[in-house]
Amino acid sequence: MTFPNGVYFLSNSETNRVLDSNTAQEVTTADINGGSFQKWILRNEGSGVATLRNLATRFVLDSNREESVYTQPPNDGKFQRWILEPTGGGAFFLRNVETNFVLDSNYEGHAYTGHWNGGAFQKWYFGPAPAE
Repeated sequence: MTFPNGVYFLSNSETNRVLDSNTAQEVTTADINGGSFQKWILRNEGSGVATLRNLATRFVLDSNREESVYTQPPNDGKFQRWILEPTGGGAFFLRNVETNFVLDSNYEGHAYTGHWNGGAFQKWYFGPAPAE
């Protein structure tokens, strides 16, 4: 599926918290506050693959084989590419191209990747976010 380029909030289906970042390159989830650290620039790369760049830091959502999620300067690597898989009802799984792990979270505000289990903690909604 092709997803339109734009600026989005990524809201978790289970917690209703949004993907958040900071200048220390950490990625968490938090209650929505509308700030630029919670806004992500989606760049469609075709074939359902996209990169997500944080609006505030300009770093790109990245991960590793240890199931960590963080941001890094863009490097065009596969760890920074995500397959957007529709789950139904408008939600998506975000599957990392390199690791095949999916973006996951919990009620404590941690964001990480893990093996797909189809649960609501792994489902994300893209909501339009006004660029500042």
